[in-house]
Amino acid sequence: MDGKKPVIGITTSNGQSMGYPAVTLLQAYIDAIVIAEGIPLLIPSQIPESSWMQLINTLDGILFTGGGDIAPQNNEDVDLFEYINIDHSRDQIEIPMIQQAIQKNIPFFGICRGFQVLNVALGGSLHSDISTHRPQSVKHNYFPGFQRNHLAHKVVIKPDSTIGKIIGVQTFEVNSLHHQGIKDLSDNLEPVGFAEDGLVEAVELSGHRFGIAVQWHPEWLLSDEKMKSLFVAFIGSAGKTAT
Repeated sequence: MDGKKPVIGITTSNGQSMGYPAVTLLQAYIDAIVIAEGIPLLIPSQIPESSWMQLINTLDGILFTGGGDIAPQNNEDVDLFEYINIDHSRDQIEIPMIQQAIQKNIPFFGICRGFQVLNVALGGSLHSDISTHRPQSVKHNYFPGFQRNHLAHKVVIKPDSTIGKIIGVQTFEVNSLHHQGIKDLSDNLEPVGFAEDGLVEAVELSGHRFGIAVQWHPEWLLSDEKMKSLFVAFIGSAGKTAT
């Protein structure tokens, strides 16, 4: 990095504060970037395309964060199941933004919703609700009523994958805060991590400078060096593009 910390764009959600519209982000994402020696820069979803297109050219990396469900019109598996916290403005900026990050070879890291956005942006689809469409699956929706660092199930990682080499172990436990999951994986993505029920939990974009995504939330597990190492590796790769 030559002493210069990389600037990492972080996608945000929309909520309310004192009854007024607010741009929101759980602090755990910021903490993870700061601990890994990056500089967090929050990206509101309301900015026009010309603005975010200009912005990403100045970023050294992008963190695509968790949040509500992707709107069903952006997902082939449309049914009558109730979607949770759909945020159209997030879809409208994050899907093309991740496509641009791929095209421009900008390092990126997708977490939970970010994992799903990557798959949808590259032509894949999602189960609108895992428990409905995969009743044989283990429980994945440990929300609400659970601590966000609750270890819910095991994940098995391919040891020769980028994520496997970063983490250094093949099997470990993760938290789980999602009710949707991969149905059809994009042909452009390499599945490298799986839950006990076979659901894809980690993917990589081959040939990209750093393009990984995970279904769990490592930002809540930073006391585990394996999870912290994902952010350290991300920031390290982003730092190589910093000038």
